[in-house]
Amino acid sequence: MDVNKSLPAILVRMLPFLIGAILFGCLSLFLGQDASWDLKNYHFYNPFEFLNNLHGFHLLPAQTANFYNPLLDIPFYLVVRTLEPMQAGFMMGAVHGLNLGIIFLLCYECLVRLDSWKRFWLSFFLALAGMFGAISISEVGTFFHDNVVSLFVLSALYLLIKHMDFLIHRRDFKVFAFVFAVGVLAGIGPGLKQTAAIFAVGLCIAIFFLKIDFKQRFWLAFVFGCGVIVGFLAFSGNWMYKLWVEYQNPLFPYYNHILKAPMATIGDYKDGRFLPQNWAETLLFPFIFAKNPIRVSESVFFDLRWTTCYGLAFCCFLWAVTQRVINLRLYKKTDDIIKLSGIHSSLSDPVRRRFVFWFIAGAYLAWLKMFAIIRYLTGLEMLLPLAILLILDICLDRKAVKIWIAVGLV
Repeated sequence: MDVNKSLPAILVRMLPFLIGAILFGCLSLFLGQDASWDLKNYHFYNPFEFLNNLHGFHLLPAQTANFYNPLLDIPFYLVVRTLEPMQAGFMMGAVHGLNLGIIFLLCYECLVRLDSWKRFWLSFFLALAGMFGAISISEVGTFFHDNVVSLFVLSALYLLIKHMDFLIHRRDFKVFAFVFAVGVLAGIGPGLKQTAAIFAVGLCIAIFFLKIDFKQRFWLAFVFGCGVIVGFLAFSGNWMYKLWVEYQNPLFPYYNHILKAPMATIGDYKDGRFLPQNWAETLLFPFIFAKNPIRVSESVFFDLRWTTCYGLAFCCFLWAVTQRVINLRLYKKTDDIIKLSGIHSSLSDPVRRRFVFWFIAGAYLAWLKMFAIIRYLTGLEMLLPLAILLILDICLDRKAVKIWIAVGLV
């Protein structure tokens, strides 16, 4: 039965958004009011200060966070100030729940070799599992916003995945215009919260490693990067200009060891407490923070999805290398390292699968180098159930075995 014939296509696509908004709006009320340090110190104060033109009137009430772009906090501040507490809590959770619909669409586009109903329900299950990660749950109904900027980044990823054939086969102006527009969308995330830049890096890397000629993929990645810059400046440029005029540093006080603004001491002001200390930690970091979550967070949490996904990926890589070395018949084509099982039993499209892997790997490595603070990876955490299934899709042959093992692991 074709789900698109038995149900209106718009309903199929909108139903997970509706379920996500209602479910996580209710979950926000169940979890209670946000009482984090960040909210008490700057997420609520910064938009108040901005809207009342008080910047510089009070002396660093939010410490260095007083210089963060307040734009993302403004709508949530207005919701809290305007609505009743229960209404505000539900609305904030509902916004966060929209991620469910985007992840569903991503899964649905990747699992193209399942029949429509299995594809629908498996995609919905993976999306729901992605939303119930430890960090994702901890941010529902809060002001941290990692699950708000994820809406823009995951939407950009979905558009690239959905139009992958167009991206690969077209060579005209339209494909560059499309990539630029998606780049603008991806740039909104870091424009609102600069830590989301890691996802734009991941998308750019994934585009660069498309299996097309070098010149084409180079220019696609370049145009995408230009779009990211435009999206970033559209939502952060005005604030950066304000900081430049007032403090001679558009990222004030960060990177002041380079820009040397007179109103701050010389230093980069980065929080390096959570970064890996050596190469061994860098290589084994998901196992390290699974055992000791304080390495990547100020709060204790327990979630094995990162360890599971990373371990499976590492084992899959070793197995692929082993098979390549012994030169099995299946690997005579040197560009087929990801096709470790027969096409007839595959759940996903190899091109889209590879794109998702490059995106996750690129964003994770950027995060590992820049922050190593786990909540900044909320957007990737939501994708890990899908990533686990895609890894199993490479390594195993029978569809039913892949699905049930993935469901069991998740």
